[in-house]
Amino acid sequence: MKGELIHRRVKSITVVPITWRTVAIGAIFLRTFRDGPTFSDADVRFVQVVASLTAQALRNAHRYERLAQRTHETGDQLKRMELERVALLAFLRRLLDAFGTQREGAWGEGLLPKASADELDRLVGVAMAVIQEEAKGR
Repeated sequence: MKGELIHRRVKSITVVPITWRTVAIGAIFLRTFRDGPTFSDADVRFVQVVASLTAQALRNAHRYERLAQRTHETGDQLKRMELERVALLAFLRRLLDAFGTQREGAWGEGLLPKASADELDRLVGVAMAVIQEEAKGR
């Protein structure tokens, strides 16, 4: 290895780790040539600052990618939930249509006491209000 470094005119090598929370996630590799100056303490400190900033930038990029992935997954989940709602409503509509056509006039709602009919109307109103509010929130 030493012979190869001499052949390439390398004078000195400095490797500064890129760390995040005491774990090395990369490195900055520097070398000087035989005819050039060696690294000063200021040069090494500068590279350490660059390594620290690089680690922070990589961490931020990782966080952004995770957030973008979660946002995409949440969007997919909302689409699936919406499709489930559509399928459920389509099923209920078809079931009610089939039940209503099997026995013409068989709903027999006129047989219910007025209080029961009023309570059913109230419950339908409450359910519709909840559905409308949920639709606004999404």
